[in-house]
Amino acid sequence: MKTLIYSLLSLFILLLTNAQLASGQQSTLAGNLLYHDDWPIAGARVVLMDQNTGLAVDTVITDSAGGYFFSGVNPGSYSFDVSIQTQKGGIDLIDAIMIMQYLNPFGQTMLSPIQRLAADMNEDSQITYSDATAIILYWVYNSLSSYGFGYGQGNGNNSTTSSTQEEDLVVYNSDDIDTILMNNDSTQSDTTYVESDGSKRGDVDGAFEPQKKPSPVEYLNSDGRIEAANGEHIIVPFKASGMQEVSGFGLHFSYDSTLMVPIRVIGLPEGAVWAFGHGSIAIAWVNASEIPFMYPEGATVFEVEFLLSENPQPSIGRFRNLDGSHILGSRGTKEFSPILTYPAIHTTNGIANISLPYPNPATEHTQVRIEAENNCSIGYHLRDASGRRVHSCEPVLYSKGQHEVPILLTGLAPGNYTIEFLGETMEGKQFRLIHRVAVGIR
Repeated sequence: MKTLIYSLLSLFILLLTNAQLASGQQSTLAGNLLYHDDWPIAGARVVLMDQNTGLAVDTVITDSAGGYFFSGVNPGSYSFDVSIQTQKGGIDLIDAIMIMQYLNPFGQTMLSPIQRLAADMNEDSQITYSDATAIILYWVYNSLSSYGFGYGQGNGNNSTTSSTQEEDLVVYNSDDIDTILMNNDSTQSDTTYVESDGSKRGDVDGAFEPQKKPSPVEYLNSDGRIEAANGEHIIVPFKASGMQEVSGFGLHFSYDSTLMVPIRVIGLPEGAVWAFGHGSIAIAWVNASEIPFMYPEGATVFEVEFLLSENPQPSIGRFRNLDGSHILGSRGTKEFSPILTYPAIHTTNGIANISLPYPNPATEHTQVRIEAENNCSIGYHLRDASGRRVHSCEPVLYSKGQHEVPILLTGLAPGNYTIEFLGETMEGKQFRLIHRVAVGIR
């Protein structure tokens, strides 16, 4: 996707004065590189390019104040090329809302020159709603890629996303290369000072602060529980914990990929985008109408359908909020108090209880009672005191509820026997001891 591939950008062309040309006077170029006219951009590689020859004249690295200095520059026409490796962050759904409000003919949102450059996601020299959409998609897939793609599908389609990373969550990744866009205000004298603004493409509000990792905000809280058997489909609701006016949200949270597989997201507002990664889910929505969406307390914001794995061990599944998640309030600004609640997922192996055999001692047959929490298959081996298998019953499917399982003893010699129960949904093997006596003897 073009808007997500960052490259070098020529920043400005500097033409020295005719007087300097006539005199052959050398000039000094100095200035500061600032992020949205606020934070110094240190460590940027600034190359002074001769526009006439296309050759690099000199290269410097900006200092801690974002400063750069070129001396002995001959009269001519020059440009700067700037490259820098920056950390992830700063681009979220507030940027998309700012573009929508800027495009609203009845709105009052204005963008500065650097903000307009940052808003032009597709680099076509104009700002349109497609730029806002590009930011939303960028946020979703950048969130997933930072956590590690496994597969993906979004907004109801079944497209597959190839694996790009199989690592733990990376929030502060110094290997990202982001475009630094520039505008400038220069004066011309023996020393030319150039104050330049920079921005990551898409960071319209300039939220990114170089060299600083944002603090995470927790939006998810476990409340209640869902009980289900391994292998079942379940639907997990995410509800508003209180009355909330929302103009957008970008949620990124993890799930236990050994316990469950996400199938789809249900009940999102129109225009929402969702996608699955390897162990995480990203959901983004912005209200283009600028009218906040009201969620009463306890209202379901969205639901996620999962298929539980065939894990034979009972487990508890919870979700963990990941860095970068944010909820936008009625004015399009980040809220730090709203919380979404969800029920914890308690999985079972399908068997609640297997009783002791009765009658015991027995003659021709005995039986056990099972209480199945869900559909399950049960069979058994019957072994004598030496461990030799003397009788078997292949697994039989039992529905949810209470059942009697008969154990045949016909033809066996009097003595002690062990019942070894079998089943795919059982938590290991379970054993029961019975004593077989001759007919007429108890």
